[in-house]
Amino acid sequence: MAQSLSALVLAIAATRAAPAVPPSAFSSASAPLQESTSSSPRAQAEPRVSDSITREGPFSLGNQQYTVVFHEKVILEARSRGASPANFTATLSQLEFLDAQGNSVYQETFPYTLAQRRFAQPLTASSLLLPGASGEALVIRFLERPAPSPDAEPQLPTESWQVFGIVNGHLAPFGPVLPLGQGTDITVGGAVAAVMMKGGIAVMPMASTAEVLAFRVWNGNFYALVPVRFDWANGQWGEGEECYALDNGSLRERGCIMHIEALPTPRPPDADTIYVHLFEAPDGNLDNSINVPVSPDSHAEFLEMIAIVQWQARDQRVACSFRNLWLYIRINNKEGWVHGKDAFDALGLPLAPPQ
Repeated sequence: MAQSLSALVLAIAATRAAPAVPPSAFSSASAPLQESTSSSPRAQAEPRVSDSITREGPFSLGNQQYTVVFHEKVILEARSRGASPANFTATLSQLEFLDAQGNSVYQETFPYTLAQRRFAQPLTASSLLLPGASGEALVIRFLERPAPSPDAEPQLPTESWQVFGIVNGHLAPFGPVLPLGQGTDITVGGAVAAVMMKGGIAVMPMASTAEVLAFRVWNGNFYALVPVRFDWANGQWGEGEECYALDNGSLRERGCIMHIEALPTPRPPDADTIYVHLFEAPDGNLDNSINVPVSPDSHAEFLEMIAIVQWQARDQRVACSFRNLWLYIRINNKEGWVHGKDAFDALGLPLAPPQ
C-alpha cells in the first residue's frame, strides 16, 4: 500500500498544470466612460445609455483603506421603472478601487453589447472582505446572466470572482486558483503528502505556510465552503486538497468533504410525502440504501457534502464547479447520503440562481 501511495503522489506531482499567469497580467487600464455620439441609423435605433455609480466600503487591507466603485451602464428609458441586471436593463461597465485619499489605484473595464433594446449578457458585482489570521482578501463577486434564447429554458446566472490583497505594500490581484502542488509557499518545493482517512486518502501540501480559509461557493442548490490556501506574502491562492477513495485496491478521485450552508424552501402543508434514497456511502449502491419518507413536516439537517472541486479561469476572473456532488443529511433519526435533482427537490433545495 505504501508503494501505491508513493506512486500516486509522484503521479500527481508530475501531472500538475503549467504555472499560471502571474498576477501582474491581471491589471488593465480603463478608457473613460463615454456615450456613443454616432448618428448612424443603427446607433439611433439603439436605446440611450446613461452612467450610474455605486460605492462599497471602505475596506481595511493591512494598514490601508480602499473603496470599491462599480460603474454601471443603464438603459435610460428603463431607469424610472427600476433598471437592473435582472431585467437586462443595467450592466457593470467598470470596476475601480480608490485609496484613502480618493486616488484611483485599480481600474478594469467590462465590454457590453445591446440586443433588442436590452443588454445581451448583463453583469453585476458586489464586494466583501475575507479575513484571515495573517492577512485579508478583498473579494469581488460577479454574477453574469446568460442571454435568453427563445428555443431554450432560461439559464441560471453564473458566479465568478476576483481576489485582491496587499502584495509588497500595494493592492494587487491574486490571479487564478493554483492547482495543488503549485505556489511559492502554498506547496514548498511542490511536495505533496498522502494522508490516510476514512475510506481513502487526502492529498495535501507536505510543507506549507499558506493559510487555509473557507471560500463560499454556490453549487446550484446550496453554498459549499471550499477550503482554499492563501499565500498572503506572494499574492497567491491555491487548491486546499484532493481526496481519493480506495476501490478494490486501486485509487480513484472521489472529492473531499466540505461544510455547507443550506436554507431549504418549506414545502406546502398539503404536499404529498416523497421517498428519497438514503445511501450508506456516496457511491450510489442501492444495496446499501434505504427509502426514507419526506413529508411537509419532516425536518432535515444538512450536515456536509462531498464533491470534486473544479476551478476554471475566465478572463481575469475565476469560477468554480462541482462534480459527483453528494449531500450528507439527518432525517427521521437516520443519517446518510443523498444525490441528484429528485432528492434535492424533495428536501427543499431545488436548482436555483445564486443567492
